[in-house]
Amino acid sequence: MSGTFRFVTDNPKSRTMERCFDMVNTELQRVFHHTASVSVETFDEPEIYNLSHAHSQTGSGIDIQEFIRRQHHDRVALGISNALKNVSVITRPGFVPTERGRVDPFGYSIPDWAEGAVCADRIISDTPIYHRLKQTIVPRLIAFTTTHETGHLLGLRNHCPNDCVMHATPTTEATLLLMKRNHTTTPRFCTSCLTRIRRSN
Repeated sequence: MSGTFRFVTDNPKSRTMERCFDMVNTELQRVFHHTASVSVETFDEPEIYNLSHAHSQTGSGIDIQEFIRRQHHDRVALGISNALKNVSVITRPGFVPTERGRVDPFGYSIPDWAEGAVCADRIISDTPIYHRLKQTIVPRLIAFTTTHETGHLLGLRNHCPNDCVMHATPTTEATLLLMKRNHTTTPRFCTSCLTRIRRSN
């Protein structure tokens, strides 16, 4: 059992992103018994184009669905297998269109396309009450959402009722309370979700 993952963002060498991806990698190595292949990269030219195109069509923020559609189109054109799970951590404002308007998510993924996105801008803007602790809290919160979206790409389509990274948390405060209940400062899958991932991968 092994997994191949690619995480991409604007500045993977920033302290915030390095801490974030260290936490995500630690959890994926635990899940896959230290056989997970994890790369962290900067957006390449096609991905920058996809971000710009999804942004220019809306006029206000990035249409996350459109961005993921374009990512999927490129993946198919290049013959990239869905065995590679790709999660983009986007630092610009983004939204997901719905029948009733739009929502500003922490993250969004389409498991059948092996593509996910994390809206880091939303996470950061949702933490004003933790201003003094942002340097330590923000990486944890971004790592939580990144691991959550990766879990969806690994086959966990529904949210989990347990104290688990797959639990649905509508605010950053709820996420931090969940981590506190789980007695961990890093995102972790519960035993049930861990078993489901290992059985299906």
